[in-house]
Amino acid sequence: MPNPHPLIVHFPIALFILAVACELTAYFYKSKLLSVCALVASIGAVLGAIAAVVTGLFAKGIVPKGSQAQIVVGSHETMGFIMLACAVAFTALKLWCYFREDDRVLTPLIAVGLVGVVVTIITAHEGGQLVFDYGVGVQKAPPVNPLKAYPYGSESVKKKFEAVDSTKTGNSPDSSATE
Repeated sequence: MPNPHPLIVHFPIALFILAVACELTAYFYKSKLLSVCALVASIGAVLGAIAAVVTGLFAKGIVPKGSQAQIVVGSHETMGFIMLACAVAFTALKLWCYFREDDRVLTPLIAVGLVGVVVTIITAHEGGQLVFDYGVGVQKAPPVNPLKAYPYGSESVKKKFEAVDSTKTGNSPDSSATE
């Protein structure tokens, strides 16, 4: 794999959404445990988002210049920076709440978290577009010989594949038997 960006991006996505979900649940159920879970998940989200942004900056070089995908890359990059900013702001507010035991910033904390989740979803969608719609970072798979791919298949399946294969080459199994 030329760049670890596709491996890394899933961590900040999952951890940030988890942090906001834990915080919302902690807010409504007054749960200290879920509040601590939100703090830990948000710290992980920030670290993951930093890694995702850094690897993403290196990965954008593989997008062909002048392609339609470059427009999406530009937006994806901007949204990635905004997602990182939301994660940092959420974590900073969460740390403030936790260490100062100050609940006055809970409303801004939740607002930043919800905005961050929306930004995260948009960023993830654009990353998916780059891979699935534009094929960025994807190599064409080599052709597969079904007889080699499924060596433990039943004999009837193998015979069907052999019959199809022999019709392509012009050697039918019946023609060799009549000679």
